[in-house]
Amino acid sequence: SGLPSWFDLLHSVEDLFTPTGTQEERKLGNATNWDPLQMADFLEGICSSRQDRYGVKATLKRRICNHIEEHRPRPGLLLSLLISLPCQSIVTQNYDRLIEKAFECWNIRDALSSKELSVIPYHPRRNAHHWLLKMHGCITAS
Repeated sequence: SGLPSWFDLLHSVEDLFTPTGTQEERKLGNATNWDPLQMADFLEGICSSRQDRYGVKATLKRRICNHIEEHRPRPGLLLSLLISLPCQSIVTQNYDRLIEKAFECWNIRDALSSKELSVIPYHPRRNAHHWLLKMHGCITAS
């Protein structure tokens, strides 16, 4: 799907707060032996207390959402196969919009049997044929 790992994502946020954005300037280093939650706590403190080297002040959540939106990942084969299954509900822990994009691609490909999707709790739709429950939020709802 093209999404970065948590370590890569958090390192890219940290790089915004270094003088030139190089890996050598990181306080968290290049190692992946840190717990991602500890890394996120450390970075949230930095993000909420000052501007990055471009003069932008934003929360860690907003920065992560921006990073994902900028890279515009596409749904992979697994998600395409998932939405083609004869089930009406999907529960996910993913925060991206890849499942919704897979439904959009399905509807473009097969307009005769388009699938209307209700995304709970962000975009519920009455009488939708399918529903998606997003347990950990959505990048568009930040």
